[in-house]
Amino acid sequence: MFSGGVDSEVALRSFLEAGIDIRVSTLRFKDDLNRHDVEWAERVGRELGLTIRFVDLDLLKFWETEALAYADRTQCVSPQLLTTMWLADQTDGFCVLGSGENFIVKRLPEDYVPGESPYLRSVWDLFEKEKIAAWYRHFQLQGRDAAPGFFQYTPEIMLSWFLDPIGCDLWNDRRVGKRNSESSKLEQYQQHFPLAARPKYTGFEKVAEQDKVFRAELRRRHTSSDFIIATPVPTLVQSMIPLGSESLAREYISEFSNPTWGSELNLSVEMPMPRLIDGWIYYR
Repeated sequence: MFSGGVDSEVALRSFLEAGIDIRVSTLRFKDDLNRHDVEWAERVGRELGLTIRFVDLDLLKFWETEALAYADRTQCVSPQLLTTMWLADQTDGFCVLGSGENFIVKRLPEDYVPGESPYLRSVWDLFEKEKIAAWYRHFQLQGRDAAPGFFQYTPEIMLSWFLDPIGCDLWNDRRVGKRNSESSKLEQYQQHFPLAARPKYTGFEKVAEQDKVFRAELRRRHTSSDFIIATPVPTLVQSMIPLGSESLAREYISEFSNPTWGSELNLSVEMPMPRLIDGWIYYR
């Protein structure tokens, strides 16, 4: 399932490089709402010699008719995710969504001013949005095998991102001034795949008012699905290092000093774990 964005293009190219046969489906909204994505899908398809199957959807009519049933089944708070569920239902085989990419955020003081405040060493956290779990619930409820989050499909895929030179530089504060990983994502992908830069549009910008109203209703119905949980990256990396590779763990995290914890990381002690309370992120 190809959106035309860089994340799904990485997933697509990964399967091609592995020699795995794929069929590509892309949503096409009525009135050319997502023409930008469609054009990029067409461009990538031509470049790679792929036939893109476009599936047409009247977005506003979908929101008025079928979308709430999808949302209530999956506890979904995002109007955008619902359209992808619908596309999956129009697609045979094992569905793969190019989502689940790691988004990490640096802990900064509340009074931090970019370009003025000192850029001190601190913990980075993986931010995960509970709303994304709606995709997983959609397939689980159907008893259908799928990969709703390609970039989190296995611990090895996730770990490869964190130990990649750019990813590792980010969470070790070697890219001074960076506050999250979003602006480094394309550069990191381009180390491995010949991706072209592109503006990020979804088509939902053209129906922003309708989206706002519908999104508010979804949040009212499924408040518990609108949270974010943060996991300290060193904790996560240690948990994913294969057994028997303790030297690798020490190479990447044992020298990591963290003023929030007050001492160096030590592989023999328990590291902090994330907590989530009342929709806000807390740490212990």
